[in-house]
Amino acid sequence: MPTTHVLIHSAVEGPEAAVYYRGVAELASGEAVVTLPPYFEARVRPEDRTVQLTPVAGWSPLYVVSDIANGQFTVRTTRQGNASQRFYWEVKGVRSDLLPLTAEAPRPDTSLTSRSTPLGPGLRLTPGHPSVEGERRQ
Repeated sequence: MPTTHVLIHSAVEGPEAAVYYRGVAELASGEAVVTLPPYFEARVRPEDRTVQLTPVAGWSPLYVVSDIANGQFTVRTTRQGNASQRFYWEVKGVRSDLLPLTAEAPRPDTSLTSRSTPLGPGLRLTPGHPSVEGERRQ
């Protein structure tokens, strides 16, 4: 990535610190090579990557030939499939630059006088937040 740019991502909630990339592609002679952003390999753990494929405007048996490597993956169809099938793709992976999350942690003691209570690295639960106050009211 050029030094004149910064990478900005949004967050999708889940039990792991993950990222996703998605797009659309089309087979040519029964095959397509999908190229991910240049920073993908540095951001995503190789052992925690998945690819989902969805045919568009028709059905064709699509499959990923092998694991993502060098920021690319190859999609093919069978002999019975549409050799020019258009499809949506989505890649999900666990970030390599963060420690794993503890998805279910003990509830912190929110009766403390501090403004917020730490949940883990960089995460805080603030008193007054609906997720804290709702538990007290029940």
